[in-house]
Amino acid sequence: MYHPSIMVSISKAQDVPKSADHWNRKLRKVKGIKDELDFVGTFVLSILIWITYIICKIKKNHIRSQYSNIRVMNEGNTIMKLYHAAASPYARKTRVTLREANISELVEEVEVAPWTDPEGYRDITPLGKVPALERDDGHNLFQSSIICEYFASLNPAINLYPNEGEIRWKNLRLIGAGDGIMDASVGVRVENLFHEEPTQSHKFIQRQEVTVTKSLDLLESNTDELEGPVSAGQIAVACALAYRDFRFSEIEWRSDRPKLSQWFGSFCERASMQDTDPE
Repeated sequence: MYHPSIMVSISKAQDVPKSADHWNRKLRKVKGIKDELDFVGTFVLSILIWITYIICKIKKNHIRSQYSNIRVMNEGNTIMKLYHAAASPYARKTRVTLREANISELVEEVEVAPWTDPEGYRDITPLGKVPALERDDGHNLFQSSIICEYFASLNPAINLYPNEGEIRWKNLRLIGAGDGIMDASVGVRVENLFHEEPTQSHKFIQRQEVTVTKSLDLLESNTDELEGPVSAGQIAVACALAYRDFRFSEIEWRSDRPKLSQWFGSFCERASMQDTDPE
């Protein structure tokens, strides 16, 4: 029989390995949980990677489908040429549309001075005006509205010409108002350029200014039609207003049309307007 003091020592000695074994078991259990978590984490990460891959592939195919109707110009990757004059509101309308349609990489912009009748320019457009679009198939386009619609057709995913019911007619009416302001303003500009004061037709100029005033009033009364996603109508109106500021800055139009003025200020912040500013 061991002495009691010896028994106590033996008991303590037995307790040490028991405690170590206990913590070893705990450690193994924690490590097992960690391994399980590592496995789950790896599995979840793999799932996330696959989901990301699938999303990217879907987006890539979506982008391809957006441009599926954009015809490759030719094997040499020749791009179209858009002839323009920076000051022309009609040309600016096509250049803004080009950017808003997100197809700038398909078109080279070439600045010309149409009033000088550059050699060969009448072969590109019989009108001798800007804008004109030279296409690789020889079927060139002229008149800004036609070129704008053509640009929009190359990327229908960006719906610059909505055709759903009343929205279509509102968009076309905006185009009519914008183009009407341009026509009247350019008419006055040409009259002032090519006729001296005694020979100017004041009746003609007055009539054009009435057209501008009435069109601006119409737009002020219907600024709700200018809201929403960017459209060809908005572009036409913005380019018309910008031309008024550019060539007729002495004629103040904003004070009586605060809503139109506010809309125009916001639209002019778009990159397409900034890039095409003639000043």
